Amino acid sequence: MRMSDTERPYRVIRSEQHRIGRIRVVKDTIEINGTEHPFTYVDFRDSVCVLPVFRGNVIAIEQYRHTLNSWELELPCGGIDSGESPEAAARRELREETGYTAGEMKFLGKYYTNQGYSCAMCSVFFADCAAAGTAEPEETEFIRTRVIPLSEFEEMIGDNRFRLLIGITAWEQAKRRNLI
Repeated sequence: MRMSDTERPYRVIRSEQHRIGRIRVVKDTIEINGTEHPFTYVDFRDSVCVLPVFRGNVIAIEQYRHTLNSWELELPCGGIDSGESPEAAARRELREETGYTAGEMKFLGKYYTNQGYSCAMCSVFFADCAAAGTAEPEETEFIRTRVIPLSEFEEMIGDNRFRLLIGITAWEQAKRRNLI
């Protein structure tokens, strides 16, 4: 529920934007009761996350994350390109990162990734995969595909081996809809 500028509980008196690679950082100066305060956030394009299932298995990925200096177990995720629908982006990311092709897809919701420092939204999908293929990740993506039985994947969430919050949301929403 976005507010108009007149409904905001403070006044934005200055706004600077700085593009750094694929990220835009916004530094607003807000005024509250006559006092100025800096407020910085990341303006990043919206993204998608896909919970792919193929023959009773979750198709997950292990991706090297430079920010963490570790390989992380995740689901296929990525940005929505200009003019691309969220579902088209989800199908593309699934194919690029795992090689699997989505058959039927179900929209599971749209979520903020971290509204405290970013305005980005993530559209989440369940994909009933139709076929396996060869992954074609981008040059900067270091990805290994993992095929994990549904019961083991749920255990991995429970014992904290799977930590991608938007992926856990996808899992819980798919369970609520009896998709898994």
